[in-house]
Amino acid sequence: MPNPLHPSDDEKPLAIFYGGTNGSGKSTLRGEYQDATIEFHIDPDRIARKLNPEDPRSVDMAAGRQALEFFKIALANSAPFTMESTLTGRSIIGRMQQAKDAGFSIELRYVGLESADLNVKRVAERVAKGGHHIDEHVIRKRYGESRENLAAASLIANRVVVWDNSGPEANLCATITEGMLEVRQDQPLPAWIADVIKQISPSLKNSPLDLSKLLGEPLPTGSFGDAVKRIDQDKDLSKTSDREP
Repeated sequence: MPNPLHPSDDEKPLAIFYGGTNGSGKSTLRGEYQDATIEFHIDPDRIARKLNPEDPRSVDMAAGRQALEFFKIALANSAPFTMESTLTGRSIIGRMQQAKDAGFSIELRYVGLESADLNVKRVAERVAKGGHHIDEHVIRKRYGESRENLAAASLIANRVVVWDNSGPEANLCATITEGMLEVRQDQPLPAWIADVIKQISPSLKNSPLDLSKLLGEPLPTGSFGDAVKRIDQDKDLSKTSDREP
């Protein structure tokens, strides 16, 4: 797979959204892959910690309002920015669409784990090291909502980059660029990522046969599968199904 974070040739200002349920590792990811040319970073959790270091959760609403003001300033000035979010609720999808409508190129960088149990464990480990606490029921609720919104956000973003962080290190697993999916071929695709791809498959530009091969699943049988074979029989499938990592 080519470098997923190569500079865009697009002259539009760039808006990068870092998404993931609490404990997934999105803040760490942002620290590792932060674009040095972007100086405007919007992080509601960080704002809350500045407003009330002793009890950040008590000022979540105020932090959210301040983050929204920063977002509006960025849009009004066409200023490239990054924004962190658990990717839950309706507002973040609206923010992404607003930025796109305002002329920004949208990139979603999402990091996830294989189960909500693992998210809960990671947050507990973070708290033990002095990090901020999130109630377990909130984490579990956000886990499902974030997955649903990942599918919706993927339809808005010009580019989507997805990591699985279930192991010791985050693994880049898939990218979607202007509707074209690429996945790593040197490792199995995590089930949670495959599930999201299946949800958005009708909107992808890859052929059904390509998607079947990329997801590592057998081609459907019957007339549909036969039709796909006929459509794609003259294509060089190696161009999309045998990419190097």
